[in-house]
Amino acid sequence: MEEILTFLKNHVYFSTLNDEEQKLFSNILSTETFKKDDIVFKQDDLGDRLYLVKEGLVRIYIIETSTDETIALMKPGDIFGELSLVDTQLRSANASVLAASTLLIITKEKFDELKNTNSQIASKILQIMLKVISKRLRLTTMKLYGQF
Repeated sequence: MEEILTFLKNHVYFSTLNDEEQKLFSNILSTETFKKDDIVFKQDDLGDRLYLVKEGLVRIYIIETSTDETIALMKPGDIFGELSLVDTQLRSANASVLAASTLLIITKEKFDELKNTNSQIASKILQIMLKVISKRLRLTTMKLYGQF
């Protein structure tokens, strides 16, 4: 647990939480390790968890007809799957491990419990998710339409 707290303290977004909030948040995170080439999730799987890359490298990609296209490479500190905590829809992409990885995970169930027991921390986590989503939307817009 101390290792997770240190990770959160040094994280660009989660460092904004105070010590007590980081401790409470770390208590609802689980840790899962993946080997190279493991699948984290597949496109059209039901989304029910957010992932935070603690160690390793994860590829996010979509498969169109006979080819696949990399959307993003997630490295330590990156967050993915965040929309599943909000809308519990089907995954819009695949995620596979390019190098042995350790991921911190929060399930929708745990996040909903947090919303009910400590709405202040849940609100801060939602603000972090909004920053991540906003950054992705800006990058996607720039990629599609160029910088304007």
